[in-house]
Amino acid sequence: EVVVVARPKAARAAQGTAAASGTAPAFELTVSAEDYPFLRSHVINDKAVVPTAIITEWLAHGALHGNPGLLFHGFNNLKIYKGIILDGENYRVSALAGKAVKKDGFFAVPVELRGPNGELHAGAEILLAAALPRPAAALPEFAIRPYPRTMEQAYGDVLFHGEDMRFIRSVAGFSEKGIIFDAAASLPPGSWLRLPLRDRWLADPAALDAAFQGMILWTFENSGACSLPNSAASYRQFGAFPAGGVRVSARVTRSAEHSAVADIDFTDDKGVLVARLEGYESTVDKSLNAAFRRTKLAGTAA
Repeated sequence: EVVVVARPKAARAAQGTAAASGTAPAFELTVSAEDYPFLRSHVINDKAVVPTAIITEWLAHGALHGNPGLLFHGFNNLKIYKGIILDGENYRVSALAGKAVKKDGFFAVPVELRGPNGELHAGAEILLAAALPRPAAALPEFAIRPYPRTMEQAYGDVLFHGEDMRFIRSVAGFSEKGIIFDAAASLPPGSWLRLPLRDRWLADPAALDAAFQGMILWTFENSGACSLPNSAASYRQFGAFPAGGVRVSARVTRSAEHSAVADIDFTDDKGVLVARLEGYESTVDKSLNAAFRRTKLAGTAA
């Protein structure tokens, strides 16, 4: 269910904060595993969790809702404050967007995602453009060694992702410097959910989620602990993601016991930069290892 609203009842609890920050409701939607069947392949601790890659799509849509004719170019300062976790019930999400302000030749729009009681789930400054700029040069690939697992083992022993979200095709290799792999392209939005916001993705949630999956593989090999995204400094997209998928190069810039930071390039089969994610930070925690093994959504068959 998607409802475009002026003053949504479900967002009343958030209106005080929204007014203070200069944002206004852009859209609402109700999230459930029935209407968003891909969530059955994104289950942690036996509960469906909305992927960060989908959260970024919603934030971008929130920015474009009041700015028709512009193009999604990226974001600054993405923050995941509280995961959107479904506990067997429908969950109402509201997108609140501020006014577009010119910034460095683009239009910057602050957007938040809030829950039914006004709780803040995520936020970012979305960048829109009249025309997308030419891509920068992709960073050269770094020295790697063979990854020790087959993809079947990676998805069976490390990652929690089910069949609909197994986007990593193969891992070229990894090292202390990072990990390089090939990712599949997303199927159209209508194959992911019953009532999509748009008929085309603004980015490519398969490629983005694959990048986060790749970093889980890296943190597991590096420290024996799995990880989940919590923030990203910036993302820039220079065109549509290719239908044939992308090469993902995640270069780790900082690693500690409970965090890992990376800059991630997405390139096409000719080595042209499609998008770049900088300052991607994940929370590394060994308790996630057990949570990732609990992938049976409550109320469904094994």
